[in-house]
Amino acid sequence: MASGMEIQQFINALRTGKGTVAKALDDLFGLQAIPKWKDPNSQLGPHLGELDKPAFAVNPLPQWAVDELKGKSGLVTQPLNDDDIGHINDWPLKQKDGIRQAAWQAITSNRSVQFFWELWDGDQTETKVHHAGTGDIIVTFRTPRTKVMYSAGKVQIQVP
Repeated sequence: MASGMEIQQFINALRTGKGTVAKALDDLFGLQAIPKWKDPNSQLGPHLGELDKPAFAVNPLPQWAVDELKGKSGLVTQPLNDDDIGHINDWPLKQKDGIRQAAWQAITSNRSVQFFWELWDGDQTETKVHHAGTGDIIVTFRTPRTKVMYSAGKVQIQVP
């Protein structure tokens, strides 16, 4: 499935490294969300244990994760749409599991995890996870330039 975005959104994502998916994941797993993950009475607390298991990264995403990414509780400030969720569901399982592990490590060690997106010259999508010692965990989604197309007034990103 392709993720589509307007030209200006694409330019902004290239410039900042923050597309809609990266922003939503920042909101869901970032430092500001850690207290909610650790509170068993919050909307996220009951699901913390799921992040510690590879089953979280299977297709499709668990319904609670879809609801959060779509902005149900207000934690995600720029909610994703069905196409964005489909785009995430199409990511390779190994890459989604790396994201799950990075989020788990960040939340359980009170560290920041930040998500970025970039184009690169490789021929496959990849996800790079960088652990900066005890500081930030940086997750970068890398899309081959050859997977970017313009169609029907939108920039389309093909995955995988």
